[in-house]
Amino acid sequence: MGFLTLLFYLCVVCAATADTTVCNLVRPQEYEGRRISIRGAFGFTRHGGIIISASCPQRVDPIALLILSNSMDSKAIESLGGYFRVNGGVATACGVLSGQVVVKKHFRLRHSGGGPQGNGYGSRGAFRTGFVIQSVIEIHDCQQKERFPPEPGSTRMADRR
Repeated sequence: MGFLTLLFYLCVVCAATADTTVCNLVRPQEYEGRRISIRGAFGFTRHGGIIISASCPQRVDPIALLILSNSMDSKAIESLGGYFRVNGGVATACGVLSGQVVVKKHFRLRHSGGGPQGNGYGSRGAFRTGFVIQSVIEIHDCQQKERFPPEPGSTRMADRR
């Protein structure tokens, strides 16, 4: 393979992943189908996960985190494992997730007895936009500035989530 060919492939790979923040997803369809890295805060409950956009100056529609085991690398599942809440409760994490934005074209939402229900993504299909996680670049508790995972053999309470 020649030098120019190698350089071309490197440019394509670098351009394929764009870095952005949650606040830039005001119009998520602009990112649809592209692999991007999102820096922000993420919330997890037993019903799934969302990208938290409360600190954005403009309103950003809620975005469901989509965790598909066949599209994630095994290290990503391991990194996020401490934040999953299968038995209830809430966890928040800050960091950078890499993946793809998906937007439901003919989204419908109605309010029923248990809350909103739709044909979109996330819990009860209530989200027009989803983010398919493919890898975890960085993840940590929002109060900490440390990166996941903790040091092996660590006994600090913050490392035990």
